[in-house]
Order: sequence, then structure tokens, then C-alpha cells
Amino acid sequence: IGQGISKIWDDLGGFIHMMIAFKDLDETQRDELLDDVWKFGEWLETIQERNHRSLRNMIMFLLFPDDFEHIWARTHRTQIVQKFTERPWAEINKMSALEIDRALLDIRRKKEKEHGTKDLDFYEFPLKELWQDSEPENDTEPDQPSEADTKQYPHPLNQILYGPPGTGKTWNTVNHALAIIEGKPVGALESEDRKEVKRRFDKLKESGQIAMVTFHQNFAYEDFIEGIRPVLDDKAGSVAYELSKGVFKQMADRASGDRDQNYVLIIDEINRGNIAKIFGELITLIEDTKRIGRNDEMTVALPYSKKPFGIPHNLYLIGTMNTADRSIALLDTALRRRFEFVEMMPNPSHELIGTNIDGVNCQTLLAAMNERIRFLFDREHQIGHTYFIGVESMDDLAKAFKTKIIPLLQEYFYDNWEKIDQVLNRNGFIQKVSPGNWLLESDLMDRDRNVYELLDKPDKWKDPQSYRAIYEKDGQGESTKTEQDG
Repeated sequence: IGQGISKIWDDLGGFIHMMIAFKDLDETQRDELLDDVWKFGEWLETIQERNHRSLRNMIMFLLFPDDFEHIWARTHRTQIVQKFTERPWAEINKMSALEIDRALLDIRRKKEKEHGTKDLDFYEFPLKELWQDSEPENDTEPDQPSEADTKQYPHPLNQILYGPPGTGKTWNTVNHALAIIEGKPVGALESEDRKEVKRRFDKLKESGQIAMVTFHQNFAYEDFIEGIRPVLDDKAGSVAYELSKGVFKQMADRASGDRDQNYVLIIDEINRGNIAKIFGELITLIEDTKRIGRNDEMTVALPYSKKPFGIPHNLYLIGTMNTADRSIALLDTALRRRFEFVEMMPNPSHELIGTNIDGVNCQTLLAAMNERIRFLFDREHQIGHTYFIGVESMDDLAKAFKTKIIPLLQEYFYDNWEKIDQVLNRNGFIQKVSPGNWLLESDLMDRDRNVYELLDKPDKWKDPQSYRAIYEKDGQGESTKTEQDG
């Protein structure tokens, strides 16, 4: 039994639920509802379940075709309202189904007056071209993704944001997830107030439309899909075992029951988990063409529940990957083929990085260090711009270097202090330690080995000249050019 058949039975159950509720009303109440379309709509909203939104839209059109549109998908309904009214998306996404209906009716009345005819259809010329760029799918099958869904805002179903640490990958998953759900390009979110964007994101997490999970070495198939888990019975003092759904299975079930909405699962640090083990046989099902509703849709019987399972077309996966931990070249070929990769590299010119911290240009500072790192190591191990966001004083800069940047360089270069010193343009933060005479005379001493330690002078860590020396040719450093350092 495919997901499409399941949806039909689900809608039938929703329709029966509505009819029973309507039958329970007395005759006077029923007459009042049928005589007032908006009152009927208000009543229907009080009894409808979330996964029956498209069914609700069908019922309203069938009962009141003069006041309601034959547009089932909420994505289409909101796109039309946004295009014709130019209201902000934040406002439209807060509108109830009935408020959208009123807006659509108002748009229709204005267009009928403008064109001098009532024979207008939002899926036909001349209205179609004003809100969607391509032909819609058969609107009698609302659960199928339309061309407008997939082309107007072409977000990939599976994508990974990758780059060095500190480049804002996890931060940017908020924009990508919200753009997918609100039906807009990612760039549109970047110009909005961040607090407002985060507020909407958190609200969608609370409602279950967005979920986040972090992969790690112990994360398994049972955590992601389903598995048998022990459950402690406090009263009986015994342990029982039950079938438990993983985060991916939970999200897939929600998306399958609510095809009018997009759902997003964010997988942070996706490359730190054993992908083949975690996804198992479902690595095939996440492909675009294998999703439910696509031409080559597939389902598999899950090993624990033995039930058929397919992945709906409205479930999006966004992963993040730190290239300092693992290069893309080392990823499983199957994973690389099924995901689109979005590179996120350091942005030294980021507007939140200070250009005059007591005379220190942190943008130039970051660019100089990363240029040396590229030559001394590789481009995947650069320093992200977020390490300098929030640095507003010399105290902040000194703390960032001592507690974040220097330790990161130690990790990158495996405590090769000579190369770390080169990255810093030999600005004085790294010093060679001279052995005592007794060591020089000892047979234990390797005379070719250099020993280094961090500068133990707090005032020098807060000296602007120490940082300018990293990027200035005439600074304190012994080396004055990146080419020499490399």
C-alpha cells in the first residue's frame, strides 16, 4: 500500500469526522452554517485536523463555489495572496485558512472588475502568468508537487552546507529552512531582521515543521529511523521493550500527513556519523526521483516494524559539514550523489567584523592569516569569520586569539609551532624556549629540536601593534610577505 492510497483513506476519515460533527448539530445550527459561508468556514476550522487542510479547501469550494477557489495547496494560496497584495511573507504565514480565503475573494472581485468578466481562473491566462512562472500540475491531485512548487523557488530536497569551522553553516540553516517552508529564496531572509527570522524558525520547531539532530560516532539507524528501545516501568519495577520511531521517521510521518506544507530536517555535523549505517536502505529513498509522488517512487519494508515506508516529496534535508573534520572527497559516493553541496567559505569582509579596533583592521587580519593557511595547509582549514564577530575591543581580540584562534591553529597544524608562527607572521605571540645549560650538557637533549611556548606578557596580547604585525609589511614580524611564509 503506497503513501498515496494511505492519504486517500486518511482524507476519507477526515471527511467522515466532519460529517459526524455536522450531524451532531441541531437543525437550526446546520441551517445557519449553510446560510453563512464565513460562519461555516469558522466552524470547520474548529473541527478540522492539521493533516486535512487540502480536504478542507476542497469542501469549502464544493459547498460554496462562488466564494471559494479550487486551489487546494496552501503554497499556491499564499503565493497568490503575496503576488497580488505584496504583503510581507511574515504576515501571510500568520494568516488562517479563512483569512486567506477572504484575501483570495477580494483579489478575485478586483480582477473581475478590472477585466470585465467573472470567467477568470487563477490557473489560466491572464491570472496564471501574474503569480506562477510555469504550468501547474493536475489540480485534482493536490498532493502532487506542482511546477510552481519546484521551479519558482528551486530549493534542493537534499543539500549540505560545507566549509571550514566558523563560517556560519549552522547559522545559515535557519535561513535555508525558513525559505523552504515560507516559499521564498534564501536571499530574501538575509535582508530581514535576524531576531524576527529566528522567532519564526523557533515557532516552526515547536510546531514540528522543523527538527534538528546532530550526528556523532554513536548515532545509529535506530536513533534515526526506528528501533527497539527499553522502557522502564516505574510501577512494576521492570523493563519492557517497544518499537520507537527515530527523528527522521517522525518527520517523514508528519510530512506524509500534511502534504500542503514543507517540512525540514536539519542534520548538523552530518559527516561525523556513519552515513551508511545511519541511513541504511533509505539512502536510496531520499533521491528526488524516488520520493513518493515522483515517477520512480519507491517504498521499502522497514526491518523492525515490517511496514512499507516511503519518503514524501515535501520533506527536505539540510546537512552541515565541517571540512576541517573531513574532506568532501572522503565522503561516501552514494551520499555525494544524492545531496547538493553549498560551499560556505570565510568572508573577511563580513559587515559585523570590525575594521578599527584600536587601529586594528580585523577584516585585513583574517584575510592575511587565511592566505597563509591556504599555502601552508589547504583551503579547507581556514579560520571562519564568526571568530571575529562580536570582537569590539582589544580585550575581546586578545581573548579570541588566546582561547579560540591559537587552539584552532594548534589543532590544524598538530602543534607544529613553526607553521603557527608563520601564520601569525612571527608577530611575537610564539616564542622559542632556550634550554638550560644542564639540558644542553645532558645526553637526553635533542639539539635539533625546537621548543615553543605562548608569549607570557598580557600587555602584548592587548597591544594593537601585535595584531597589525600579522598583516602589515613593516610590522614586528620577521617575515613580511605571505609568499615568504609559504
